[in-house]
Amino acid sequence: MCSLTIVNGEKGLIFTHNRDEDVSRHADIKPIYYEVGDGYFAPTDPLAGGTWIGFNAKMAAAILNGAYTLHERKLPYKGSRGGIIHELFQLGDVPLFIEQFDPKGLEAFTLVMARIDGDVTELVWDENQLHVDTQKAYPYLMYSSSTLYDDDIKWSRKKCFEKQILSDNSETNIWDFHNRFGEDHHRFINTQYNAKIRSTCVFQVVFGQSTVRYVDLIDTRKPARSLAIIP
Repeated sequence: MCSLTIVNGEKGLIFTHNRDEDVSRHADIKPIYYEVGDGYFAPTDPLAGGTWIGFNAKMAAAILNGAYTLHERKLPYKGSRGGIIHELFQLGDVPLFIEQFDPKGLEAFTLVMARIDGDVTELVWDENQLHVDTQKAYPYLMYSSSTLYDDDIKWSRKKCFEKQILSDNSETNIWDFHNRFGEDHHRFINTQYNAKIRSTCVFQVVFGQSTVRYVDLIDTRKPARSLAIIP
């Protein structure tokens, strides 16, 4: 259950992600380095052991709960969606991953994969069909999880983000937008959804600089941290 923006700017791709989750599933968000495939970094979910985001110097990927609309859960599912990003990076090849990946038995999800060349591939599983779409020429993209946000909220957030970056699409301005807290779900990315669910952390991958910035929104004593992802 997350929110994601991707900006294709003059200095390269900027991939910024808020995790919206039950605060009881929050843990240390420091990314772990995995020496498989081309090597990649990912934080770990404390409940299922999977992850919601992964990245290296060539690609970033994030998973959002739900497909295009809110779905009815059909328990039990065969496993956690948290393992999908690990599968992707272990292969290290988007077309090969799509060819080999079998989503049957998993709950609905949207997987967004952004490569350093600017191409963004969306993989959407609605529990009946796997939809694949690739975005090439775009100034920015924005995604909000369908399990939390309806089409009206998604559209409002997109217009707010568009206004934010109209004159300044720098990573700093985007970072500020993702970190700014507000109660209105139509206007803010960092928000408290209900008594249990809220934005718990922010990750930003800046391909033009080969760096990652991340911050814990629950434990505010921890400052934002940076990580170099140069291979």
